[in-house]
Amino acid sequence: MRLYAVKLKENQPLYSISSSEKYIAIAGVNFVHILPSTFFPGISSNEKVNHLTEESFLAKLQFSASVTCVRFSKDGRYLGIATEDGTFLYEAEKWDSPFQIIAGPAYELCWSQQANLLATAWKTISIYLRKENPETAENESITPKQESQVQGISRGPPPLEEGPEHSFTKNEDTKDNKLVEYKLLKVIDGHHSFICGLAFDPLSQYLASHSLDRSLKIWRLATFALEKNISKPFEHMSINSRYLRLSWSPDGAHVAAVNAINEGTNVIAIVQRDSWTFDISLVGHQESLECTSFNPYLFSDPFQKSVIASAAHDGCICIWNTACARPTLVIKSITLAAFCDIQWSNTGFELYGVSLDGHICLLRFEESEFGPKMDQIEYPEDLSNCNFLKKPYGSKSTLEPTVIIAAPTPNTTTEVPRVRSPPSSPPSVKKRKLLKKKGIVRPASIHPATFFSQIRIASPLIKPKWEITKSFGSMRIRNHQECTKIECFIGNENDNTADWVAYLPSSVILANGTKKFWVVGTEDASIHVFTPHGRLLLPPLIVGSTPCFLECCESYLCCVASNGLLYTWDVITRKAVHNPVTMLPLFHANFVSSKVAKGPSLEQLFVTDVGSPIAVMSDGNAFAYSSATSSWLRVSEGWWMIGSQYWGSLVTDLREESAMSFLERCTDEEIIKAGRGRFLQRIVKASMLRQGYDNYEMVVSIRHLENRLMSSEKLNLKFDYHENLLLYANRVAEEGMKDRMDELCRELLGPLRVPLSCTTPVKIGNRVWDPYISSLSKRSLLKEIILHTAKHREIQRITSQYSYLLEHLPA
Repeated sequence: MRLYAVKLKENQPLYSISSSEKYIAIAGVNFVHILPSTFFPGISSNEKVNHLTEESFLAKLQFSASVTCVRFSKDGRYLGIATEDGTFLYEAEKWDSPFQIIAGPAYELCWSQQANLLATAWKTISIYLRKENPETAENESITPKQESQVQGISRGPPPLEEGPEHSFTKNEDTKDNKLVEYKLLKVIDGHHSFICGLAFDPLSQYLASHSLDRSLKIWRLATFALEKNISKPFEHMSINSRYLRLSWSPDGAHVAAVNAINEGTNVIAIVQRDSWTFDISLVGHQESLECTSFNPYLFSDPFQKSVIASAAHDGCICIWNTACARPTLVIKSITLAAFCDIQWSNTGFELYGVSLDGHICLLRFEESEFGPKMDQIEYPEDLSNCNFLKKPYGSKSTLEPTVIIAAPTPNTTTEVPRVRSPPSSPPSVKKRKLLKKKGIVRPASIHPATFFSQIRIASPLIKPKWEITKSFGSMRIRNHQECTKIECFIGNENDNTADWVAYLPSSVILANGTKKFWVVGTEDASIHVFTPHGRLLLPPLIVGSTPCFLECCESYLCCVASNGLLYTWDVITRKAVHNPVTMLPLFHANFVSSKVAKGPSLEQLFVTDVGSPIAVMSDGNAFAYSSATSSWLRVSEGWWMIGSQYWGSLVTDLREESAMSFLERCTDEEIIKAGRGRFLQRIVKASMLRQGYDNYEMVVSIRHLENRLMSSEKLNLKFDYHENLLLYANRVAEEGMKDRMDELCRELLGPLRVPLSCTTPVKIGNRVWDPYISSLSKRSLLKEIILHTAKHREIQRITSQYSYLLEHLPA
């Protein structure tokens, strides 16, 4: 990562910034300056950032009122400038005059994904619809009064008439000789104070607005009705922020809002789409926040994740990703004043920001810092599939006028929306089948088995094209309506020729692979397994319903279906590790009869190199399925996080995190995200102060080590078992627990009649004694324990006896 910072002028505050592929727009008190995107050096360049001079700017636009927001459309074709006098719309490369001026003050503005819609906000929200080649274009002309309002560079238009219904359009051809005009569609009135944040979701189905009235509102664009009013996280929000800039994730699943308060701390509230819950908070800033921005891309290392940036009043910028509860990068004291705006570039690797002390900042990242970039989600180019403005005739709705948008026909331009008033009586309407647009992200079809299941796990979205990348190769998937194409590339990533190709009759929703096989899961509940060079290993495996998780390690493959059934196979031997297992017990593991609480959800799934599936739940519990006991085992839980002295990471000889430590870190992160950390801490402190709880910490620590030992044994984790066994033996010796030490040594020693050289299980009476545990020799472990506990005198009487027996075992 490289940081570039340049100052415009001393004591010259900057309020907003936006970038396109070619330009950077910077807004100050009453001006907007246009810089080329090549002004800042590239990531591989060692050049320093240039000083700003008059020659640095491509254009300098002056206005007669305060400028509060600048935004390029997604394609970089249009630039919108919000001022207290009106909203000025420019076409890229034509900075001499705006092609449209929308009267009325505006504090925020935003474009939809395809720039079909424009929204501006003051104390109300005005939504405008783009029209191209309107019928009246030939007869429209600019009056002398309007012509005088269009100013050249370094001059600005005088104040216009108030009211969002008045607008001015210059009759000038734009790109492709089309006259573009944004016509008022709807005025939404629902906030009681200034609206300081505004954003369309990527599918143009919702509009989010954040106001100083301490509320975040979600509006459904199909009816312009209020979908959800979210106020609880913002009840104690400070109103000293100038802006409350919010952002939608690139897949539209979450919206991030600043200045939420969680237990007295400023946090970023992450609101879940559809349910509109706000269970996730990003904690990391000490002061109030004004802006947050999602990266326009998703990344896929090691899991699919999104990246979000936030900036605070203290000049600090944090970078987060959804795979971790803590910030992945914190940069402090970049400026001495508050950041007012941060925006990602369209490439996803540049983050621009401006502050009140006049600094223009750029954080330029490398791809290795975020992981492989997934293909950008393709959205519909028209609004016909968004159920836009469908209003029943004869209803007493205030929606005027009615907008009817026709579906585009192939090889033609989009039909122009026509505006008319609704008729007094309902006409006869013929239903037309809309043409399906290719390249639209859609949810997988609900499998019939899910309707009758006690568990319903959400299925992944079907993306038109995407790619997974591994160290040994990559796989590209192209989902089409008729069939799906799979291309696999082995080794050389620069070679565009696929090593092998496959076609499937159903859409692929999941894919994974190891050096031994590739696997894909399809919408029709099938699992297809291929060798590294494309040979089919098995006929399609049919699971209970649509696959939701697909994980693999070495020769093992694990799948969870949407009806909650778990499958594990050894792909090389082509056999199942266990019968299909229900995950229902995991969703009720923390059942409490005295209260009604929300159940946990499945967050992550893993499979070990010995075929043991591991599930991490949203409440922090981690479970492993044991074929030997035919049951789920809780291998990690939040109970140990506060009470145990051994909660923390174990590092291997290769300086890598051990498997059990990784699971405990997952537990730690899920509990912190759920906000239960302080609750557990209060329980522990209260318990330790009660009479009879004097040895609480010691008892919990020993129980934690015992749980680690048994979990490592069942999962065959060699390093974890060895390290935790030594920790356990030392702690038992320190506490003088002679009976437990004797019991442990006796179990490791085994029968005296078994020779020291035995390496296979031996049947003795009705039981079988195995000389190995977790691939480690039991008697070698006993020797290590005797050496590690030799300094404890109270235990020497016991360990010396077992040392003698080890020396006199038959060879």
